[in-house]
Amino acid sequence: MVLPEAQLLEVPQVINSLLKSDTTLQPLRPHLNLSQKSRAWNDKKITAHHGIIPTTQPVDITKMDKDEFKVYDLIRRRYLAQFLPQFEVDKTQIRLSCGTHQLVAKGQVTVVTGWKMLFRHAKEEQGDKQGLPVLNIGQNLAVVNTEVESLKTTPPQHYTEGTLLTAMVNVARFVTDERLKKQLRETEGLGTEATRASIMKTLYDRGYIQKKGKSVISTSAGKMLITNLPTALKDPGLTALWEQALNQIAEKQMSLQDFMQKQEQFVRYLIQTCGRQDIKMGNVEIKKCPECGKPLRKRTGKNGDFWGCMGYPQCNYVESSTKKKKSGKKYSSVNLSQQFAKLHQQVK
Repeated sequence: MVLPEAQLLEVPQVINSLLKSDTTLQPLRPHLNLSQKSRAWNDKKITAHHGIIPTTQPVDITKMDKDEFKVYDLIRRRYLAQFLPQFEVDKTQIRLSCGTHQLVAKGQVTVVTGWKMLFRHAKEEQGDKQGLPVLNIGQNLAVVNTEVESLKTTPPQHYTEGTLLTAMVNVARFVTDERLKKQLRETEGLGTEATRASIMKTLYDRGYIQKKGKSVISTSAGKMLITNLPTALKDPGLTALWEQALNQIAEKQMSLQDFMQKQEQFVRYLIQTCGRQDIKMGNVEIKKCPECGKPLRKRTGKNGDFWGCMGYPQCNYVESSTKKKKSGKKYSSVNLSQQFAKLHQQVK
């Protein structure tokens, strides 16, 4: 959510209208700091329109249906949260030596609930944590009881569409460089609110991911793509670097020509890298349109799978996936490596 700084003057009116509209929010009043300015207020980041926020007029929430109230409630909570204190937690880690064994105990106690008081899951999270007693370094403790459990590690859960979108927003946690982390937090991760869903749709359309129940699963094509892409392209830190460059252009610190020149150099480097490495594509079928020469893409229609020309709508060539044609070829990883090598020669 990005908001124009001029609307800071309306904050008291908006807050008052929210508290008047729903008396259950009144206990929040002593905790609200209306002079607290979050990073949401930033004129430089506003594009087509600012984030959706509550109005300065009280509303009758009893006239809203269930779905309308869910949307309204989400918007008002997000708006109010920025004026509440930070969530503070006291984390403790104790390392114990017992004979030749090293044991670790971790505890967590909420000090200030802060903005989490607005969300139902806050109490559930606090219930999962344990507090630890105050101990001194070198203190001797008595072993009261021991218990052995045989457990198995479990793999991380598959993404759902919801958790995948959240991961795109919070992609900074996958980056180690602190400067790039900061940049990704400021730009709210990969894509924007308006483009993240379309990015996911593109991955579906190109056959890189698929739905399995509620889970989003990578396909064999998606796995092969990730396996063969250069490491630099798979690092979300690259997005942060591009964002930094675009900010420099906006602030007149870099010209568009310089940016495009750097992009050209980077693309050449990637082609050189791909030309030197082995391409592991497995048993991938590559087809060429016999009419226009462009690649064919495997698609799924109401009558099953078929091959369609990527030159559509200029070229309407289609072919059954069960039809055998001489133009369809199986390329090994050696063939693909040779193709990249030839491409590398062309751009020198």
